[in-house]
Amino acid sequence: MQWEEETLSEGAPKALVDLFRTVKEQEPSPVVLLSRLGSALRRVDPSFDPEEYGVPNLRALIAQYPDLG
Repeated sequence: MQWEEETLSEGAPKALVDLFRTVKEQEPSPVVLLSRLGSALRRVDPSFDPEEYGVPNLRALIAQYPDLG
């Protein structure tokens, strides 16, 4: 899964959007891979659990915001 910065939804959690932008700044490509975002998320918050958001994984969490990817 790839995200283009221009497609970021205002409905997405601010922390997720902020993290996306941080990862994007480190990438020369115009897209951010879900795997890179997941790695960054684990570095920022090792206790992150998508099940706290009612979904089984990060992909499912992102899928709740179709404008993101």
